Amino acid sequence: MAENLEFKIAGMIIASENAERAGSNAEKLAGLFGFSQGSDDNFLIVDNTMRFAKTKQYGRTGSFIVETNELGRAVDYLKERGIECIDESARYDENGELSRIYLDCVIGGFAVRLELRLA
Repeated sequence: MAENLEFKIAGMIIASENAERAGSNAEKLAGLFGFSQGSDDNFLIVDNTMRFAKTKQYGRTGSFIVETNELGRAVDYLKERGIECIDESARYDENGELSRIYLDCVIGGFAVRLELRLA
């Protein structure tokens, strides 16, 4: 069933102590390889895949971002395997549909954030 959910690692969030540290790390990575840079309210974004957190996030060192084509079914699939979600981390789109949620799972100090893949 996992193959039907089309799980894909889509990026990483790197934990930072503050926005200044996030900026320094993002600039260093982008500068080394000539990657593009951007930002939003919570992250400095490098090459559209690496996000440097401006504030505290889940996971001691950061998070893996895993996308799926069917988020609700993916949550059910993982719950069947004993992996719960962190309900207060859930975010919803403008239609009230679940768009992302953190799993109660840490791998190598990284939290796991499950997101709906946008078309």
